[in-house]
Amino acid sequence: MNKLKKYNKYLKIEIMVSKNFDNLDEIEKVSTTKTKLISKLTAQEVKTKMEKIDLVISACGQTIHELFF
Repeated sequence: MNKLKKYNKYLKIEIMVSKNFDNLDEIEKVSTTKTKLISKLTAQEVKTKMEKIDLVISACGQTIHELFF
């Protein structure tokens, strides 16, 4: 996240995390006004978001399956 900060004036950054993610405080500390933290999405909401996103950086978990389909 810190690496993306220098590009933040050009990007709209949305961070999607699962309901089981336990480091929300860490992300909120480095967030800016152009950063949106999204959690507790349904499968349909994740699908809808993924269809509209231009670039995804993933940790290679379940998100990879969601991106593929």
